[in-house]
This record gives sequence, C-alpha cells and structure tokens, in this order.
Amino acid sequence: MRLRSELELLGTLDTTTIEAVCTDPSLAEHLVVACLDEAADADTAAELAETRAEADADDTGRDEGERDHAAEPACFHRQEAAAWRATARVLAGSQRSRDTPPSRPAITTRNVRGVA
Repeated sequence: MRLRSELELLGTLDTTTIEAVCTDPSLAEHLVVACLDEAADADTAAELAETRAEADADDTGRDEGERDHAAEPACFHRQEAAAWRATARVLAGSQRSRDTPPSRPAITTRNVRGVA
C-alpha cells in the first residue's frame, strides 16, 4: 500500500499504471526505464525553454516581469523532470525491497547451564 501512496503523491503515473505495478511488481523495471526517458525529455524541454528565455532576456524592449514570465516554462519542465526521476527512484526501491530476502529474526543466546 505504501508504494501506491507514494506513486499517487508524485502524480506522474496514471491510476491504471499504478494499479498494474502494484498488482504485478515485475512491471517496475520497465517503468523505471520509461520514467527516466520522460525525465530526459523534460530536461531537454527545459534546456530549450531556457535558451528561449535567454534570447528573450536579450530583447531590451522587455521589462523584468516579461523576462520572468519567459523563464516559467523552463522551471515547469525542470520540476516535471524531477518528479519523473523521483518516480523512478520509488519504483527502483520497490524492486530492491522485493528482491531482498526477508531479514532473519535476531537470535538470542541463553546461558544454557543456568549460571548467572
């Protein structure tokens, strides 16, 4: 249930995909790759938006508010990329915890002879 909650909070995957990965954890590996692809696409979009914003900043006819507004798309794409990377980390973590054998209970030794 924790995996579902974390994925829902990130808001990157749709409900059907979240349900699928919670039902079939083997899908997580493929989704990690897809999430990293989405992050790379968002990073590329951010770089393009930053380039456009820098070109707009060179336009002396614009005031500071207009220049700030031109930088907003880049900020949005950076946030989107971060959300996709966080989703990939959550999914990868779910894979690691599923592949890790359960830990053994701590073994305590007693004084077998009854001597304190």
